[in-house]
Amino acid sequence: MTAERLYGVLAEFDGTDALLAAVRAAHKAGARRLDSYTPFPVEPLEELITGTQRLLPVLAFAFGMLGLLGFFLLEYWFAAVNYPLNIGGRPLNSWPAFVPSCFEVGLIWAVGAAFVLFFALSRMPRLSHPLHAVPGFDRASQDALFLCVEAEDPNFDRDRLHALFRRHRAIRIVDVPA
Repeated sequence: MTAERLYGVLAEFDGTDALLAAVRAAHKAGARRLDSYTPFPVEPLEELITGTQRLLPVLAFAFGMLGLLGFFLLEYWFAAVNYPLNIGGRPLNSWPAFVPSCFEVGLIWAVGAAFVLFFALSRMPRLSHPLHAVPGFDRASQDALFLCVEAEDPNFDRDRLHALFRRHRAIRIVDVPA
């Protein structure tokens, strides 16, 4: 396996306690690119593995503001610069009239950006995954608990991970080729 490029190291555990202990130990050892595969939700795993994801909401808000500001400037340009009509003595740049439509366009931009960015940031769609080739991995949706540390992790050390997984009662440890 050393000559072949690795996707990561996959370990199978017999219970949630062993899995949680291994995740905590891997996180303490510096592993950040790890993922768990379980047939049922294990609540502490979400906090341990993902932490707090702040990039998607911030980007969605930024795109919403960009859409809102862009549409406001477009409406202002149409109403006050390109085709000014003095109707009833009202000012040409009547911004209160622009608010509902700017809000709607900003909302559409934020939702559209969140939809596209969700798929981009989670690297989807991925039609084939290296873990699908691991024998027995299909049991992750039935009765098996898996933890994978990716080789792209800056602190990835194959031998140290094998020792860590053995120490935390892993049933099986597999090097996953890329």
